[in-house]
Amino acid sequence: MKSADKDEKKPLDFNGKLDALRYFCAYRERTKKEVREKANGMDMTDDEWERAIAELHEGGYQDDERYAAAYVTGHFRIKGWGRNKIRHGLKFSGLTESVIRAAIMKNIDEDEYLQKLTEVLRSKGSERAKTAKERDKLVRFALQRGFEYEAIRQCLNHDS
Repeated sequence: MKSADKDEKKPLDFNGKLDALRYFCAYRERTKKEVREKANGMDMTDDEWERAIAELHEGGYQDDERYAAAYVTGHFRIKGWGRNKIRHGLKFSGLTESVIRAAIMKNIDEDEYLQKLTEVLRSKGSERAKTAKERDKLVRFALQRGFEYEAIRQCLNHDS
């Protein structure tokens, strides 16, 4: 009988749930939407959720602006994504348009953006793209990476 008692999990009180959410948020940056989904799995009431998210925010465990800044920086600098793809990813994460716009404007410098686009195009062979078909292929590639058409055209015309 003792082994059956060990397997049963005791329901967490509010402080236990809050500690679990703190641990969840301390692991990496999280959006309010991600924390809400985790809280729903713990059977939190709406009142508990409101108290928990307020305490997490006050304690510095959860901040949508900080998440957006980290996302923009990482996906732009490391993955080489353009603004459109980053914006779409942040929107999917449940962030508001104002938070998304502020994070993109604050964390992506225009000169650095064009330099990154140039690197992305060169990695696909923009110097060898002589025919219209080859240039179209480069444009499609850069559009898939989330760069704007005008910026792509500007970089391709500058390389020519």
